[in-house]
Amino acid sequence: MLPGGTPRASAASSGGGHDLSITWLGTSSGNPTIERNVSCTCVQVPGSVLIVDCGEGSHRQLQQAGIDPAQVSAIYVTHLHGDHCFGIATTLGLIDAAKAAVADAAAAAASTSPPAAASSPHADSSARSSSVGGGGAGAAAVGELPVTHVCGPPGLAELLRVSLVLTGEHARLRTRVVVTELVLDEADAHAPVPLLLGAPRGCRTAEMFPAQWGESGTRDSGSIATTSGGRAGKQLPLLSLRRLASLPISHDPELMEAAAKVSPRLTKLPVLWAPGHWNRRHQQGPAQGQGQQSDAAAAAAERTSTSNQYSGWNYVAECGRFWELPAACGVTVRAAQLQHRVPCWGYVMSETRTRGAGGSSGSADGERTASPRKIALLGDTCNSAAIAPLALGCDVIAHEATFMAGMEDKCRVAQHSTGYAAGAFAGAVLARHLVLTHFSARYRQNAPPRMPGRGRGGGGGGQWRELASDEEQEVEEQARAVGALVSEARSRYGSIGPISAARDFHVVHVPRRAEQAL
Repeated sequence: MLPGGTPRASAASSGGGHDLSITWLGTSSGNPTIERNVSCTCVQVPGSVLIVDCGEGSHRQLQQAGIDPAQVSAIYVTHLHGDHCFGIATTLGLIDAAKAAVADAAAAAASTSPPAAASSPHADSSARSSSVGGGGAGAAAVGELPVTHVCGPPGLAELLRVSLVLTGEHARLRTRVVVTELVLDEADAHAPVPLLLGAPRGCRTAEMFPAQWGESGTRDSGSIATTSGGRAGKQLPLLSLRRLASLPISHDPELMEAAAKVSPRLTKLPVLWAPGHWNRRHQQGPAQGQGQQSDAAAAAAERTSTSNQYSGWNYVAECGRFWELPAACGVTVRAAQLQHRVPCWGYVMSETRTRGAGGSSGSADGERTASPRKIALLGDTCNSAAIAPLALGCDVIAHEATFMAGMEDKCRVAQHSTGYAAGAFAGAVLARHLVLTHFSARYRQNAPPRMPGRGRGGGGGGQWRELASDEEQEVEEQARAVGALVSEARSRYGSIGPISAARDFHVVHVPRRAEQAL
């Protein structure tokens, strides 16, 4: 059994006929508690794992949940607050070692296989498919290193450079890491370039930083010679950075249609924060007697401040734009911004349309297929309107509920949501299942275990310290608070679907939708 009473098999696989599941590895806001680690969520699809946020200690949670790190294709970071990103480097180390071990085993098996079988077109095609999915085993068979994508806000590459390069940990990498930073403007985007300041063992710096430029006008990412695991050959840099520009939703007719459908409902949502509010309440304004800046002018100044576009100061989420991201096989990943104190994103993962179970096709009323499933995992937010067109009709939406109703002033300062706001947004996008997460440490679901104490003389003795009566009362109040957050959400979400309060190792299996005739 895992902490929280979840069977290990449930977290480690998506059995029971479901091949899409979500496991929450961290559900606390800001700081870990006895019951909850900081933010991390895993999405499991056949042959691949996608991670959203990776707070400190996530690598341990991943192992404790029984999830295979070699299956991790990508880590998607919502924003650069420490409780969402400080665990990336250690988790990448775990993933890298696991993928390298799988690749070594595959290479060893290939070396003992008959040449004809190893070089067959079918085997090459299968290996390439496995490489795209991030499993890594097939990558060695075609002479390619497994790759892990890390996607998120501008500044993410610098975080990894400090965490990996300046500490020398990059020298231990045996698989590739491609960092993708999300930028608004095409002018800020570029193709992958090496991120390293030094060369890994066995590599020459000249090979990593070539003088020539590629045909596309961007610097060639170059090649490095690698001898890890006894394999030698030309490879791409082990750590590279690219920047990806956003697209207007007009780029996709389905998103335009979704935006038109959801827009009337968004206008009815409670407003926790609006552009200009931060300036008015938390910056020094003009001297007394001088004219006050209007809300519209303040909003315009915030939105057009290019110097603060990615810094977080005066950040305003950009509506009407989205990002197409690297994904695992059979799943597309899109992102849109959320309103928070720093640039923040939410991620929407959707299946590609596939045939129904059993491969049945053809009938009097046409071919039948299973309707694609979709999940939306949101970062910290006090206004999620920008992601609504992407999330419309999702099977599961995970939304933060950091504060309770009555704490709206604090929500405006910290730019977080209440359970009430989470339920309202889930209802607006017609989500089929709402999962609340990112709870403040003041809210607990269960009483913490009694802690072993020391005797008066300082010895152990196996005695147990009883919680003080006032602490017991506080725990009871906190347990009721999580239930109150669910009740708040239900009051606005209605009866559309179930509501869950996530705890660490909480698992949601996403069932297939009923087959639909095309």
